[in-house]
Amino acid sequence: MAESVFKRMTLGQHLEELRRRLMLSVVALGVAICACVPYPVQDALLWLISRPYAWGVAPNEPDLNAFYLGEPVLVYFELSLIAGLILSFPVVFYELWAFVAAGLHPHERRAVYLYGPISLLLFLSGVSFTYFFLLPITIGFLTGYPGGQIRMMVSLSGYVDFFLILELAVGVLFELPLLMLFLARLGLISPEAFAGKRRAAVLLAFVVSAIITPTPDPLTQTILALPLIGLYELGILLARLGGRARQAPEAAP
Repeated sequence: MAESVFKRMTLGQHLEELRRRLMLSVVALGVAICACVPYPVQDALLWLISRPYAWGVAPNEPDLNAFYLGEPVLVYFELSLIAGLILSFPVVFYELWAFVAAGLHPHERRAVYLYGPISLLLFLSGVSFTYFFLLPITIGFLTGYPGGQIRMMVSLSGYVDFFLILELAVGVLFELPLLMLFLARLGLISPEAFAGKRRAAVLLAFVVSAIITPTPDPLTQTILALPLIGLYELGILLARLGGRARQAPEAAP
């Protein structure tokens, strides 16, 4: 019913519906950001993202430093903005999905209901892995590398940017199994082709790890490369299962 109503709407009604949902999303985002602006909330956010730093530098104990006027203000505002985006994401996603889903076929909606939670779980797994394991080890190596001859002074904004970039990059990398599944279901690459490229995938995992983790430390690179190799194997399994699920309806009379 919702699909037929959506298709009967005029272009102007479509645009009005989109405008209404975008406005609700903007309001939700604004409220969430305002809720994160008070200083106690900002301070708690900074404490939260600085935990991997504290875990990694305990033997060296360098402090986070502000090197120019206004740097703490900009960092706190950046944290409030990002926290507001995260808090408002469920509302924003629901509004946009409610607009798009009405025009999708039932099987397309089922695909989103199936793969959406899996994608979110993979992304959160990458973020958690980075937060609890990869960041502390990487930061510990970087802050301890100069030894006693160079005094390490870590920029507040530099650390926050490093934290966010690494979290986002690894979170996206953990989507690898879903990407492999989609490529297999589209018929672009077969599961057998994925399996035949295992050696190249292992090498590529270490290359990507070396690029993402800015350290020459082989231990840090290995810590990231091993999960990527495991995700590649998971992707092969999903590609095979997805291929079988696709072939089953075709085999039916």
